Amino acid sequence: MKEDTPDYFRIAAGFYQCRDLPDDYLQMQEETFCSLLERNAWEPFEEWIGESIEEEIQALSAMMEKIARDAYKRGHAEGYDEALQDATEEQSGGREPVSIYEKLSTAYCEAIKK
Repeated sequence: MKEDTPDYFRIAAGFYQCRDLPDDYLQMQEETFCSLLERNAWEPFEEWIGESIEEEIQALSAMMEKIARDAYKRGHAEGYDEALQDATEEQSGGREPVSIYEKLSTAYCEAIKK
């Protein structure tokens, strides 16, 4: 897990988990963390092992971080920041998993059109 990007990781985990990650997830032992991921796996991933779920979360988290960096480099970060904030606030809100991706990708596309 990347300690310098916990928000991206936490948001990405929402695509694979039916519960929020605990606040102390960065301090968890790897085996304990993977067990948690297995227990809280969203239905399409409930047969996956924890390590595979973690890899998927890391990949999505890295993509989100790259999109954010690209938006900042282009000077179009406002929409992305707002979408990221909304996604973070909605993490516990019973939303469809795809809504975070839609918000972030829409904000990014709008930002680069400017």
